[in-house]
Amino acid sequence: VAERFAVFQSGSKQFKVVAGDVVYMEKLDVPVGAAVRFSRVLMVAGLEWTLVGRPAIGGAAVEAVVEEQGRAGKVVNFKMKRRKGYRRKKGHRQYVTRVRVVGIVVDEREL
Repeated sequence: VAERFAVFQSGSKQFKVVAGDVVYMEKLDVPVGAAVRFSRVLMVAGLEWTLVGRPAIGGAAVEAVVEEQGRAGKVVNFKMKRRKGYRRKKGHRQYVTRVRVVGIVVDEREL
């Protein structure tokens, strides 16, 4: 059982993580191996306590390391109008960044 977890926001997406988790997110312009600090933390919880931000918690952060820059699987956009012979197929692969969560930092005054 994890000691604490956090919900943080990166871009327009939110992620629930514990230390050691691997997360794929929208591309971050950071080199591989660099440390990243996400300071928009929306919630942190331990075994006996919970902090909920309104909207974010000041003094809390999620620290992570960039492991890989790559691309996600192909997303196919297929259009068809039945009985008309109209078919169009397009696809793309989104750029993603894989990060490993190193730790969750909470300002002790917040507890």
